[in-house]
Amino acid sequence: MDEKVEVKQQLEQLKKEIHLLSVSLKQLSEQKESKYKEKDGLNQDLNNYIKTAKELRDKKKEIDTKIRDLKGKRQVFNKGLSEMWGKFREIKANVVPKDKSKGSPSLIQKQIEKIEFTIQTEALSFEREKKMMRQLKELKAQLGEMKLEDAKFKELRDFKDDVKEKKVEADDIHIEIQKLATESTDIFKKLTEKSELIAKAKETREKINVDLQGLKAQISEIDVRLEKFLQQWGALTSLPVFTEQEMIPAVQKKAEAAMEKLKSKGKLTKEDILAMQGQNMKRR
Repeated sequence: MDEKVEVKQQLEQLKKEIHLLSVSLKQLSEQKESKYKEKDGLNQDLNNYIKTAKELRDKKKEIDTKIRDLKGKRQVFNKGLSEMWGKFREIKANVVPKDKSKGSPSLIQKQIEKIEFTIQTEALSFEREKKMMRQLKELKAQLGEMKLEDAKFKELRDFKDDVKEKKVEADDIHIEIQKLATESTDIFKKLTEKSELIAKAKETREKINVDLQGLKAQISEIDVRLEKFLQQWGALTSLPVFTEQEMIPAVQKKAEAAMEKLKSKGKLTKEDILAMQGQNMKRR
């Protein structure tokens, strides 16, 4: 077979191989770019998840601190209430139930005033005055006892009111603790959801990294093969079996196209660079 024909056949086969590899390289590069975009978006989501999770943890920590402080305050209130209820029972035990048959203090006071008026305005016999003085003394003693018992009842009522007031405060603290505990639980649920999203995002990112490593390996392998074929192309086109005019479509055209791409600040491919190198080799 004529050497020129054989070289042309080899070049044609190399051309097909180079084209197929170039197509594969372009597809892999697009896949790699797509994976990087997916990774960038995932990293942005992951940063947002982590930021939100930190805010939730800080908020939960703040609420849990409030709950702990309120529980301590409630414990002090409950201890105080227990002591107050004990004192209340002591006061109640010393209060004698009122004897309604003795009448009310106001009624006793009226009787005293009536007797005093009688003694002062009427001419009484010695015996009757003595009797009324005795009654007056007894009524005043009875009134004094009633006033003392009333004071005890008032003390009991006032103390009971204080106990109720303290209990209301303790109940308010308990309600606040329950409210904060519910809020803390809700935050914990949200934090758990964010933690799951973070774990899932990291897992997906790891898979993307594995995919990128695979794509880079494939691209590197194709680069090596493409460079080998292009070097073979350059070597064949450098053979003296071709005239300069015959080589223009095969080498110079590719080199000129690559140069135009470079001038227009386009991105050169491996094939473009090797074509330019092949043209330089031909000139030498």
